[in-house]
Amino acid sequence: LHGNAIGQLAAKMGIPYAMFLGETEEQDKVVALKDLNKGEQVTVSFKEAVKLIQDGIAQANQGTVIKEN
Repeated sequence: LHGNAIGQLAAKMGIPYAMFLGETEEQDKVVALKDLNKGEQVTVSFKEAVKLIQDGIAQANQGTVIKEN
């Protein structure tokens, strides 16, 4: 499968992010990180990719807790 097909499959499965590492990324010591909900892709260090994923998941999980009385 090509990167685009993998990204589409991941999005259908509810996976919020896809990370791609090809020859160029490996050589440059970076990864391509795609936010599958927004359709945005950035090229960043692996460490920055982890932070972006953690921050994105934390933001997605924010909200008001509903309590039943």
